[in-house]
Amino acid sequence: MAADFAVFELDNGVVSGLKFVENDPELKGAVTNGEFLAGLGVKTVLAGSIGPHMLTILLDAGIRVFKGAVGTLEDVVNDYNAGMLTEVRTPGEME
Repeated sequence: MAADFAVFELDNGVVSGLKFVENDPELKGAVTNGEFLAGLGVKTVLAGSIGPHMLTILLDAGIRVFKGAVGTLEDVVNDYNAGMLTEVRTPGEME
């Protein structure tokens, strides 16, 4: 489970508005992580791995999910910008 989420805008490959949102059940209430991220207005998730339940929630909310994220936030953004992350369109593709 992620300790927190990095939420940011990515415009022409440049990160702006970076904030870290704590993954604390007391702060987010009785919603799942997927519902929480959707509620924040997240449009894309870059992840190393995501469980099938959360993945289904994200995909059903119209959120794009990319797998293969490793390293620092800078590494992940660079890999995404370079097209090195793989988009996941169904829960079976996360494996």
